[in-house]
Amino acid sequence: MQPRIPLRYCWLVLFLLFAGGCSRSAKSYLQSGKKYFDAGKYDDAIILYKKAIQKEPKSGEAYYRLALAELKLRKIPDAYQALSAASSFSADNVEIQSVFADFCYEIYLLQPDHPKGLYDKVSKVSADLLAKDKNSYDGLRLKGYLDLTDRKPADAIVVLRQADQVRPMQAPVVYPLVQALMQDHQEPVAEKVALDFLQKNKTFGPMYDVLFHFYNNSGRQAEAENILKAKVDNNPKQSAFVLNLAEYYRFLKRPDDEKKTLQRLLDNPKDYEHPHALVGDFYLAQRDAPAAMDEYNQGVKSDPQNKALYQKLMVNALIREGKKDEAKATLGELAKSQPKDDNVQLAQATMWIEGGKPADVDAAINVLKPLVEKKPADANRHFRLGQAYQLKGRYQDAEAEWKAAVQNDPKLLPPRMALAELSLQTGRFPAALAYCDEILSHDKNNQGARFLKAIALISTSRADEARTLLNELLREAPNSVIAKLAMARLELIQKHLPEAEKEFGELYKVGQTDYRPLDGLLATYLAENQPAKASALMEKELAGAPDKPELIVRQAELNYLTGKYAAARDSYQRLLAKDPNSPHLNQKIGEISSRMGDRDTAIRSFRKAVETDPKDLRSLVELGSLLLSNGKKQEALDIFRKCLALSPDQPAILNNVAYLIADLNGDSKEALELARKGLQKAPGDPHLTDTVGFIYWKQHLNDSALQTFRSVVQKVPDNPTYRLHLANALLAQGDKSGARTQLEAALLRNPAKDEESEIKTLLARIGQ
Repeated sequence: MQPRIPLRYCWLVLFLLFAGGCSRSAKSYLQSGKKYFDAGKYDDAIILYKKAIQKEPKSGEAYYRLALAELKLRKIPDAYQALSAASSFSADNVEIQSVFADFCYEIYLLQPDHPKGLYDKVSKVSADLLAKDKNSYDGLRLKGYLDLTDRKPADAIVVLRQADQVRPMQAPVVYPLVQALMQDHQEPVAEKVALDFLQKNKTFGPMYDVLFHFYNNSGRQAEAENILKAKVDNNPKQSAFVLNLAEYYRFLKRPDDEKKTLQRLLDNPKDYEHPHALVGDFYLAQRDAPAAMDEYNQGVKSDPQNKALYQKLMVNALIREGKKDEAKATLGELAKSQPKDDNVQLAQATMWIEGGKPADVDAAINVLKPLVEKKPADANRHFRLGQAYQLKGRYQDAEAEWKAAVQNDPKLLPPRMALAELSLQTGRFPAALAYCDEILSHDKNNQGARFLKAIALISTSRADEARTLLNELLREAPNSVIAKLAMARLELIQKHLPEAEKEFGELYKVGQTDYRPLDGLLATYLAENQPAKASALMEKELAGAPDKPELIVRQAELNYLTGKYAAARDSYQRLLAKDPNSPHLNQKIGEISSRMGDRDTAIRSFRKAVETDPKDLRSLVELGSLLLSNGKKQEALDIFRKCLALSPDQPAILNNVAYLIADLNGDSKEALELARKGLQKAPGDPHLTDTVGFIYWKQHLNDSALQTFRSVVQKVPDNPTYRLHLANALLAQGDKSGARTQLEAALLRNPAKDEESEIKTLLARIGQ
């Protein structure tokens, strides 16, 4: 029997273990990180490399290893920062300096504006290396790259030949050397260098491509064909090289050779993974969707265990052919067989969103929400979920998802475009301008962003700038529909109505799916005070498609704008019958019913809107206001508290909550804090000032109440509510004469029915 270890020693052992675990060195973290890196676990490697940096903040090696791991995950900005730090802390490490310079050079070439700062970094590394060793391989190589970039091929040839002497026949030197020789019109020499290189380096594909383009452009087609064949023969398992040769035969219109080359893939399934998929993709790229589908079907038969792979490719081919129903059916089958495949789920949700049917959009939201939760850093998932929310009228949720998409991938432009459009739609024009400028900083020629910017400029009364921008767009693309539409919109806003009508009319055709010209004409007719002309236009559209939701909603809006509320509500109710859970449709019916004086229907509609979208602030505010006007104060307070949770700094909401708390004899301290917070946001606001006075009155602080009410009545003398409140405070002080004066003045200012009744009751009491 082994002796029992005393408890105190157990604690000692645990302490020593813990202490040992906490004292790991930077070198230890680097070694562990390398093991994870070699195993392909780059996220884990990054964590360990960062811990090494915490131990040694100036460790060039740790930053270098961190950069390599980040590059594997395509975290380009992070990798650049890490490499820059590694370069700073390891000035004598040739490997780190050359890798950093290569990285800078690649980014320099990829960036459209070719940032000079990156060029300078490459130049400095090259100069530093050559200063230490005039025969530095990397120093010469980098100098050759810059000479080539500066269109100095003769200088590039000199230094690249020197680098080749240091390390003969290395691809990073010989490849740009051949390019420099070609640029210097030394084609025979370039050809010989390239062929000599390929004798010893048969697997370097880019060199074959240089020779192919040289032969092809020189009219030496036989040699062009032979070099591609040599590329395939010397790299027998590279499917991309086989497909390149087949593509060349298609270009030469030699279908037999094309088919024979493709058959090479099909005849060697052990050498080429999923050959029917490769050949199918080749045909699809050549816009031969039927041939692609045949290959995919053959793939299902010959490789049934990978049926899902081929079904995914079939969906893409069907969409290319415009067979969306078949694509949707195939995708549905695929989703059932692959319920855990995130890409399949995402593709199905995207197709549902593009279809736009209410039930499908609901299904898309149900699919996308868990996908986003599972991978919150995926910008595309956030973008798609935002699209679905937008279709449901849940604009706040849509905006939140698009902002998350931008945060996760700053270079992804579609969510920025969506944010710009939503900002325009909701009247936040400075925000729209900011989003457009962000897009244009990444893509200065983006027509969509320039168009949206023009609209934003128009809406911020910067019409001259907008017109200049639109004229630029029209000069570049005279047939651009979006630019013409924007110019027509500008004419409408500037009240150049004949010009607007003419320009919208030139773009409009009955039955077209682009409704922007129709919307422009309708708005122009209303601006011209020609509602009959607008109605006639809508009738013409509806005659060809009476059940089209897009047209029904436009007819409803037209009826609403022209005061035909019953007809507008009928149209929205037709749409609601097909999508009863639409918060937007319920909101519209609530608004129209409220305008018609039908409070019961309005309340029911707004209740349904907030039931289906609890974050619909507009519907919540309308519902609270209607409940309040119906005397349901406690319900109204509950609703306005929900509004406050969604928008805690909005003065009007703060006022409503504070007033109702006081009116219902709630916590007067809370009410006063809310009202004062509102006044901080909107100093001098009469409603909030009156509410502060009302709270004082409820607290029996009559002197403070009187002073507050008198100030607000003096400021806004025509408000009957303020005079009623002042009268109540005067009565509490025993001043019946002053109260009567205020009540009689309030009656002359058209009070609401409930207020009128209260005023008359108080006058009767005073009279007694």
